[in-house]
Amino acid sequence: MPPLQRLTKGAVLIDGEIVAIDSQGRTNFSMLKTGIAAGMPLKFYAFDLLEFDGEDLSNQPLLERKARLESLLGTRRPDDSLQFSSHIIDQGKRVFDAMCEGGHEGVIAKRADSTYVGDRTWSWLKIKCTKRQEFVVGGYRPSDTGHGMASLIVGTYDNGKLIFRGRVGTGFTEAERKDILAKLEKRRVDKPAFASVPRDIARRARWVKPELVAEVTYAEVTRDGSLRHPSFEGMREDKRADQVVMEMPKTPGREP
Repeated sequence: MPPLQRLTKGAVLIDGEIVAIDSQGRTNFSMLKTGIAAGMPLKFYAFDLLEFDGEDLSNQPLLERKARLESLLGTRRPDDSLQFSSHIIDQGKRVFDAMCEGGHEGVIAKRADSTYVGDRTWSWLKIKCTKRQEFVVGGYRPSDTGHGMASLIVGTYDNGKLIFRGRVGTGFTEAERKDILAKLEKRRVDKPAFASVPRDIARRARWVKPELVAEVTYAEVTRDGSLRHPSFEGMREDKRADQVVMEMPKTPGREP
């Protein structure tokens, strides 16, 4: 990214995220996927500085790292492709409520004095307005005509076993159905990778190698561990299938 190349003559290690912004000012995962393919303008939001010209900053407090990052990036115009991800202190509940009311995905809550660990901890929490996560695609159900895809059969890993979580049949465009089906056909196998699958699902299923990962929103998880009202959001080519586990909702509170 040219704006990053102009920041320093040395090397920096910045943590951030590439996003697509819709007309309402919200990040949109589906737009990001099509935007990358179409070459549309995207934005990179930088939210942490881990290394600067060989100096390891990961053990410094978060606010100190962000102060150095903001100084490095300088003043950014709203239309710049490179943006500094600002923060709000001590207003977590109000910010979360406002984000949910505005139709956003949620917030990331971080301890101001936290060091950079690079993993999920109680110092960094992802708090979602809606239930949304990645699922491994282990098969699909063909359409009634037999020439298309009616739904994806998805699951998550638990102690090395792929656990069935349900079928996802909504949220696709016709182009997405065709593209995903082509990828699935290349991965066809005779037996399911799931530890077990309900008979009514298995009866019409076609199985695939558990290599693809889909982003899915859903209302809740039923008592038997299946998704209720799931909807497809997009494929996640940046996520390894063997890393996908069922995420448990986190609520800010006391650390266990």
